[in-house]
Amino acid sequence: MKKQWGYWSMMVAVVAVMATAARAHIEANLENPVPDASGVDQVSGWAFTEEGKPVTVKLRLDGVTTDVVIPCCGPRQDVVDKFGPGTPLNSSFSLLVNFGELTPGFHRIGVEISAPGEQTRVLERDVFISKPGGRVGESPRLFSFLNILDPTSAQIAVDSDTGELIVAPVRAEDRGSGETRQATLRLQWTQGTQRFVIVSAASDTSFAPVQAIFSTRCAGTGCHVGPSPAQGLDLSAGRAFRALVPVRSTQIRSRFLVNPGDAGSSYLFQKVTGENIVGARMPPVNCCLSASELDTIEDWINGGAAPPQ
Repeated sequence: MKKQWGYWSMMVAVVAVMATAARAHIEANLENPVPDASGVDQVSGWAFTEEGKPVTVKLRLDGVTTDVVIPCCGPRQDVVDKFGPGTPLNSSFSLLVNFGELTPGFHRIGVEISAPGEQTRVLERDVFISKPGGRVGESPRLFSFLNILDPTSAQIAVDSDTGELIVAPVRAEDRGSGETRQATLRLQWTQGTQRFVIVSAASDTSFAPVQAIFSTRCAGTGCHVGPSPAQGLDLSAGRAFRALVPVRSTQIRSRFLVNPGDAGSSYLFQKVTGENIVGARMPPVNCCLSASELDTIEDWINGGAAPPQ
């Protein structure tokens, strides 16, 4: 009997140790950045171990843990309230990161969290970097920090389908080189950060070939040019962009002539393809645009409808 009691006592002790070991892990959450990031923004969240061991948090970029240590840990009463008594008060981590140092497009942003004797945790998310003035494929240092983001000449409209603000053109000036570029921006209100964030920024040179099409096929005498252009739409050089982005159609007011990022809902593109339109397909003379010309216009709009550079 004593032998059996000793056996069961040992088993209870083993189970208790195993339970303790199972509970002694890292609890953590990555709260920022939001899915769309631009400029200087936070990488932040909270992390703790149930045994109160010191936690180290490092920044991860595109699947690689960097040497950048994120300051940790500050008070988070909401985390204590969530997990209950015994939860460490100090669990928050936060670091300001200049996302302008990255190239525009998708990146994997996250943290690596470690504590003595515990299994390391990695938390990551895909983030789209919008960079006014920046272009895919060029040095990340260009337009990594702006002296100016000037919207004083911009037209502003609300996309009622997404709730986003369309602002174009804005002038971005790089602090390092002093170079300026025009950009088309889309902004969205985010509850988590309580502010508008830039969800897309187009600053490339794709409008130049589009203007060439307009000048050759649309802005001829008696058409979309001059003091009384057809439908009030002047597509001549120097006027076309502001006549299109972000401007609503006079034929179907619910549609933008150009909705940056969405050629399918842009009435200009519908008009030259003949889909879901009022009146005749454009251009009426020598109709219609070639497949290559249509692709050029579609790519410009889907790429964010960058302004003339």
